[in-house]
Amino acid sequence: LDFFKTTLATNFLKFPFFEAINAFCAALPIPPTIRGFFTGFVFTTATLPVTNYRYRKSMQLEVNWANIYEAYFPTVIRDIVYGICRNYCTIWTLALNPQWTAVSPQVLFIVVILGCLGSAPFNEWRGYLLQSKGQELTFKEFFKP
Repeated sequence: LDFFKTTLATNFLKFPFFEAINAFCAALPIPPTIRGFFTGFVFTTATLPVTNYRYRKSMQLEVNWANIYEAYFPTVIRDIVYGICRNYCTIWTLALNPQWTAVSPQVLFIVVILGCLGSAPFNEWRGYLLQSKGQELTFKEFFKP
């Protein structure tokens, strides 16, 4: 139950932050790819220490400066892909249904789901890289069909 409370509180801070960065970037005259790249980069760089701190404390692991940005590279790649995917999915969704707006709840629902699906392979790669030391599965075992 404590883990749930901590996770919920953390996510109530993290995800509005992502939306704020994305909304700020949407107001700039930059392509969707650059906007997604910037959003994913800033989001991960700012929130990964909080996520890692919460995770390490919940698992009763040591927290120090050496591990506060653990798994930064695969996490930032995943979040950049998510941001890019969301931006293009928003464009495509609005093109398919012009009466909706970018802030319509149904648009947000669709693009979040599609963004998660688009970035899922990178989340799996991140999971593979974050396996517990001494209990690592081979690539073939981890990604078995």
